[in-house]
Amino acid sequence: ATYNIPVDIYLPPPYPIQPPVIFVRPTAGMMIKPNHRHVGSDGKVYMPYLSEWRAPSHTLVEMAVCLSSLFGANPPVFAKP
Repeated sequence: ATYNIPVDIYLPPPYPIQPPVIFVRPTAGMMIKPNHRHVGSDGKVYMPYLSEWRAPSHTLVEMAVCLSSLFGANPPVFAKP
């Protein structure tokens, strides 16, 4: 199955020293899965790549690949019943 998972990516002023902040933003027909391993109930994304962020070796492209891999294996949203 193919999933389109809307996310907002914020680059805080200290970026790239500090990691981006990512939120899953479900559409009107979606809900965030409760107790998802990498997404809080507020939509904030928690993943090792962000917590281990070290500039300049960590990049937005690698972050997107990691996010795609994590969400591909375990999507954080589902269609509302």
